Amino acid sequence: MRRALILAIALTACDRIEPRPATDSTARASAAPSARPEVRAAMTAIVTAAQATTATCVASELLWQPDPQDNYYPKYIHPCIPERCAPKIADLAALAGTVKAARALLDGDPRLDQPSLRGLVALGDATAAFAAAAMGGKPRDGRREAERLSGLSMHHAALVGAFREVYPDAAAPVDPPSLTASLAVDDPGGDPCKGWRIPRFCDVSKVHVSSPLTWRTKPPCIEVTTDPRTPSRG
Repeated sequence: MRRALILAIALTACDRIEPRPATDSTARASAAPSARPEVRAAMTAIVTAAQATTATCVASELLWQPDPQDNYYPKYIHPCIPERCAPKIADLAALAGTVKAARALLDGDPRLDQPSLRGLVALGDATAAFAAAAMGGKPRDGRREAERLSGLSMHHAALVGAFREVYPDAAAPVDPPSLTASLAVDDPGGDPCKGWRIPRFCDVSKVHVSSPLTWRTKPPCIEVTTDPRTPSRG
């Protein structure tokens, strides 16, 4: 009788034993489709291809907008710096190919249909589409011919920023190194008064850019801050 009682108590105690919880890292790895090696490889391929398309992007000359409210002398407002990019057709095709491959991977497995991953693919697609449209059409929004692709690095920044949100350990730079280097000069965008029809009326002595870059969408160009100067009207 005593032996049966001890056995019953032991069995009851065993029923209360809970399974050993998984470690945080194990839980994250099993719960996050983005952690799967083939998924990360596909997303990394998109970013790598986007980096190749922006490898030639550099700052262009400062762009001014005429002030429509000034009737006394020519004045310009809202300066910004467009970029010049010359991606190779092969690089654009490679970017489109990586987007297609990543989308096929997500479509082929319902477990991978996650907003963050779909968003990365969409941003890669938008980068490729922007470049294709810009190269195939005429310059818009007041862009000069050499600046028809201004804004490509803006799309690149959005893509890489999203990639780094999904993969915090990624070291990909948000802004293309070539563009960053071209802006790291005493006068980014060149002479700040070059765009003025009458330079002596220019009221800006210097422009500055932020890091990371801030973009304007119409026209696509890099926002700047300015140091004032007293214009000469003599």
